[in-house]
Amino acid sequence: MRINQSLLAKFLLVTDVTVLAISLFTAYWLRQNVFRLWYDPIQPWWVYVWLWLGSILIFSLLGQLKGIYNWQEVLNINQNKYLWRVWESGFIFGLLIMSGSYLVKYDFSRIVVILWWLLVLIAVPLIRLWLNYWFQRRFDYRILIVGRNKTGRRFVKVVSADFIFPIQIESLAKLPSHKNEDWDEMIIVDSSLDRDKIFNWLSREGKFFKKISLALNIFPKIFNDPSLHLNYKSLPRLSFNQPNWFDQKLKRLTDITLSILLLLLFSPLIIGIAIFIFLKTKNWPVIKLKRVGYKGRLFVFYKFLTMRGPIKEAKSPRSIRDNRIYAWGRWLRRTSLDELPQFINIIKGDMSLVGPRPEMRLETAKYKPWQKIRLEVKPGLTGLWQVLGRKDLPLNQNLQYDLYYVANRNFWFDLLILIKTPWVVLTGRGAY
Repeated sequence: MRINQSLLAKFLLVTDVTVLAISLFTAYWLRQNVFRLWYDPIQPWWVYVWLWLGSILIFSLLGQLKGIYNWQEVLNINQNKYLWRVWESGFIFGLLIMSGSYLVKYDFSRIVVILWWLLVLIAVPLIRLWLNYWFQRRFDYRILIVGRNKTGRRFVKVVSADFIFPIQIESLAKLPSHKNEDWDEMIIVDSSLDRDKIFNWLSREGKFFKKISLALNIFPKIFNDPSLHLNYKSLPRLSFNQPNWFDQKLKRLTDITLSILLLLLFSPLIIGIAIFIFLKTKNWPVIKLKRVGYKGRLFVFYKFLTMRGPIKEAKSPRSIRDNRIYAWGRWLRRTSLDELPQFINIIKGDMSLVGPRPEMRLETAKYKPWQKIRLEVKPGLTGLWQVLGRKDLPLNQNLQYDLYYVANRNFWFDLLILIKTPWVVLTGRGAY
């Protein structure tokens, strides 16, 4: 049986939710039928259904953070490490449930909560252990390796020894040039391949493969391990499928909600900056620029005025010492306050909070085929290469990180970038 990674994660989550429900029912039954000899009766059972519903969100979030729904962790040969993560998730879950039941100021039975916690700590790891032995006899996985060299052979040994189920492996001497959906994953290990050749191939053929991994040090700011070919789980992975419907809607809802809140929060600052720029320059403080957005469409891009002279199609400054920038404009650019009007672009739907930065037409006209992939998503106020180094990174490397973002985007990845953005803005690193 072939692994459906999304279905496996959902199955495990449903299993955990079921175990949580049975454990809570058992804890309630024990309190009502065994401990009632020493204690008074407690609330009816349906009161604890609300506690169970809240626990679903808490446990699923902990599971995501701990990686207990990641198929590579679930089916890794090192089961002791994996089961420890499962137990750890249950332990933290218990602490949060006890704290939460106290904070809501509702008189849940402490004995029920403690018994529930203990049962979860025992039941969830045991169920996972049994499931993994069941998976071992039923799953297989097919990997296509590009690279018939010493590194490729070493990599085959590492991967074959890493999982508790059989892996079928075939190797090729060059990148395949035909549609092939029979493989669960393709891994490129040939370091002699030109980087542009790999990326151009990805732009043409990447969508025909379920998952593509690179056992090459191609994204050093994310994966700084020079021996990537010896660590299968840490490989950069690319999948050019669209995020699911829920992720797309959640991203849009987050964009609108956070943009409105941040506009309200920064409104005194925005008004103050606008008045200051008008008094200094006698010009309208917000400029309108044409930028290339989603699917290559042009849109009006808003920004505070920080530069002298005609700037509609002017090249972006590559140094904070560019003499076109006003003295006070340097401060606005370094703190990214010049970009506050872009919350309007996000609310309108032209941009997102997270995505590749919008680019000028004269730049996108020079794009290689693989670089056009960044136009498959809405441009963002912040993005992956902004939190990695902003303009300190070479342009070509920025575009590589945009490709990585497009191939790995999801709500949690966006959330991680948003969390890291304030620190980058405060330090002013790479901003000019």
